[in-house]
Amino acid sequence: MNFSLSRLASVIACCALAACQSGGGSKDGLTARLEIRAPFESIVYQLKDRACSVQEVGHNGRILHESQRTLTHEEAASFWAALEQMQVRQWRRDYGATAGDGRNPVTAWKLVTRLGRSSTSSQGIGAFPSDERPNAPSTDTSTRFQNVYALFQGTVSPQSTEVAANQVPKALPAEDGNAVR
Repeated sequence: MNFSLSRLASVIACCALAACQSGGGSKDGLTARLEIRAPFESIVYQLKDRACSVQEVGHNGRILHESQRTLTHEEAASFWAALEQMQVRQWRRDYGATAGDGRNPVTAWKLVTRLGRSSTSSQGIGAFPSDERPNAPSTDTSTRFQNVYALFQGTVSPQSTEVAANQVPKALPAEDGNAVR
């Protein structure tokens, strides 16, 4: 009986030590999650320390696309610095809901971050942080929100972002021999 209790105690101690070493019990990790939900599709970006993933889900719950990658130390440092610079800690918790104009579907979103021991959570349905002040609401998709979205998108899929940024239209030859752009 003493043998089984000591063995159980050692298993518990090993599991606790493994959880602490893997960061499972740590409150000092870096985590960011951006969820964007539209009527027919949703997308979830998630970064935890250097691991990042994206998942696109159709309206029927079917996974349309899923990818994962590990960031380099430089990429991770750049992501977290950019996120901090975007003042997400100053965003309000809830930007509310707007009915929209009836022409475009309303987008629901949620951003959750944990930087060290500090965490934030922001959300809105058709309402976003304004460009003038991060804690003021806007019914337009603000540049401030678009920049955060682009940061997540570029971090998870840097190749597609680089390809899109480098797409320059080729000059077409005109009939008179001068190139037309």
